Amino acid sequence: MRIFLFFALALLLAPRAQGGFSIGTTGAIKQAVGKLEEKVDAQKVAQLLKWTVKVEQCSVSHFPAIGSDGTIYFGTGNTSPSTLYAINPNGTQKWTFVIGGFPNAPPSPTIGANGAIYVGGVNNFYAVNPDGTQKWSIPPIIGDDRNAPDITVGADGTIYVGGGGSGNCSGSLYAIDPSSGTQKWTFATGARSYTAPVIDANGIIYVGVLNYGGTGGCPDSNGFYAINPNGTKKWAFSMSDAAAADPIIGADGTIYVAGTNIFYAINSNGTEKWSLPSGGGSPVIGTDGTIYGWDSNSLVAIDPKGTIKWKFSDNWRSANILAPAIGTDGTIYLGAPSGRLYAVNSNGTGKWAFGTDHISFMSPTIGADGTIYVGATELGLVGGALTGALYAISGKTPLANSAWPKARHDLQNTGWQH
Repeated sequence: MRIFLFFALALLLAPRAQGGFSIGTTGAIKQAVGKLEEKVDAQKVAQLLKWTVKVEQCSVSHFPAIGSDGTIYFGTGNTSPSTLYAINPNGTQKWTFVIGGFPNAPPSPTIGANGAIYVGGVNNFYAVNPDGTQKWSIPPIIGDDRNAPDITVGADGTIYVGGGGSGNCSGSLYAIDPSSGTQKWTFATGARSYTAPVIDANGIIYVGVLNYGGTGGCPDSNGFYAINPNGTKKWAFSMSDAAAADPIIGADGTIYVAGTNIFYAINSNGTEKWSLPSGGGSPVIGTDGTIYGWDSNSLVAIDPKGTIKWKFSDNWRSANILAPAIGTDGTIYLGAPSGRLYAVNSNGTGKWAFGTDHISFMSPTIGADGTIYVGATELGLVGGALTGALYAISGKTPLANSAWPKARHDLQNTGWQH
């Protein structure tokens, strides 16, 4: 799914939440981040940092993907041309593939079972072979929407992607054949923009509508759809606000989706299970079933019954709406708009923080050896434009084996529960 916004500019200082910490107030955090004014301790950064890849584009993918051979894939955006990068596990460049165009948000690649990398742009939608050559391309299916779409791949390899269409009410969900790029079916949502689809273990596709309920003249008031594998509607769930980020699916089939103001737990039959106030952002799920979402500028741990267990905040001045990632030891890694990557224990206490001089970290992922990969937008100017970077940061455990441990579910960003 793509995240429609990098983060909400809330510009308020919330009170310190239970389980949080302030930068520089403890020895461990001071070593990693420095003093309250956020000066970085170069020695601690050097200890955590494995390597950095910097690119002459403003930002990199919200969600990097990792192939079976350890290759890391990410896209660039906010400047032209948008490019897909393949990086070796040691940080050296393997190849690049020009996507073209000038997407507002950088495209996040998805890897299919055959190793093909799928990536959308404003000019074309591509399937790229593992050696960096083009497999096929099709015309853009996002209409005049300049945000590159995020892609979901199902059990049979079918590609699912949302398209904006040419008007506010002409959006559809597309099912695409992976071998040729031809359309298998489309499902009209009656809205221009929405979240990326996700797929449950039974092949049901779920997608949230962002522009609905009369907005821009659209007649449809349903904010969230369940779609059968043949492209027919199973049910629609009416949300009181727009779906703001990718939905996720629990082990019991519960669907969790964050609206701009309300976080919903939806039963697999389309009825509401419970709801809580939301700060937007795609959640993730720990090995014990705990859901980690966002409330204003805090990370919130919620048990499956809808009870808040704890909140974590570091007095961020704006909410982070990107999903964290969870390691097998229960550590939660989250990128913050303050330009920090935080490691948080499963009880809500701070473990460490890593920072450099940039605007913000994106959503992290965790490799098989425990390395944490995260994209960032840099402050340094290159040719008059902001530059982006991919960081590889030392970690101790691989990605957790939970129902939904990271954004887009798995290392390949398939968005499919398996």
